[in-house]
Amino acid sequence: MIGYILFKAFEEGVYEIGWIFNKNYWRQGYAFESCKAVVEYAFSKLEVHKIFAEAIDSVKSVGLMKKLGMRLEGIQRSQTRDNDGNWADLYFYGLLKEER
Repeated sequence: MIGYILFKAFEEGVYEIGWIFNKNYWRQGYAFESCKAVVEYAFSKLEVHKIFAEAIDSVKSVGLMKKLGMRLEGIQRSQTRDNDGNWADLYFYGLLKEER
């Protein structure tokens, strides 16, 4: 499996997007192309008002969020633990329909 895209309603008109991709397929554009297609479909066909994402990875995941046009909405400092059990910041990004 190459990867997985999460897209679920948070409340009316607001959806969360997330992704998990096999490391063998990182840096090949699959995450961006997949997420971009979901975002475009959501805004054009589902008439979604807002899409948001959260991540603890401040490089790859945040980079993808920015590439999708999302904007930083906040950082919760030392909010959760990473895979090694260390405290990590949680980055929140969002995109409004009118911003795309």
